[in-house]
Amino acid sequence: TVYGINPKYNSIDGIKLYKSIEELPEVIDGINIIVNPKIALESLPKIKAKGIKNVWFQPGSFNEEVIEEAKKLGFNIEVEDCMHVELSKLI
Repeated sequence: TVYGINPKYNSIDGIKLYKSIEELPEVIDGINIIVNPKIALESLPKIKAKGIKNVWFQPGSFNEEVIEEAKKLGFNIEVEDCMHVELSKLI
């Protein structure tokens, strides 16, 4: 299951969005970060509190501070590779 999170919208193209990580209806396997590094850094404790273990940072969503904090919190992380590009290789 894929869940969208966006504090500004209730849905996009008919797909329900959640306002925050805390609102997700279940613990998920991983989260794809597509925000600026400041917001990514602020989100890490919330991600940890939700029990999410895998974090994929999209290009532009991280800096050294974000990666250091993610490692400190014990996340399995993926950086550099764009999810869209990697998934398109499977098609």
